[in-house]
Amino acid sequence: MVTMTSWASRLFAFTERICPPETCLPVPFGVDYWIYPVMWGGIGVAVAAAVVGPFVSMLRGWYMSFWPIGAIAVITLTSVAGYAMTGFSEQYWH
Repeated sequence: MVTMTSWASRLFAFTERICPPETCLPVPFGVDYWIYPVMWGGIGVAVAAAVVGPFVSMLRGWYMSFWPIGAIAVITLTSVAGYAMTGFSEQYWH
């Protein structure tokens, strides 16, 4: 559902500022190479938690309400981490 709303462009707006690796100066520790893997990895974990989590809860007898909240938390943390990495890398790109 996130892809059908404007939340994706708000949460991951920092991707517009990412410089292609072959045109920019290197960033210490290769932080700029981890921006997309962190972003897409977080999205994958959130989708897996939202889809698989309720089935696990159903089989184990756990509450199901924390899986969507956990998925939203993962997306938020992923967005903050990507924003921070992009902000750190920008000072070396320009």
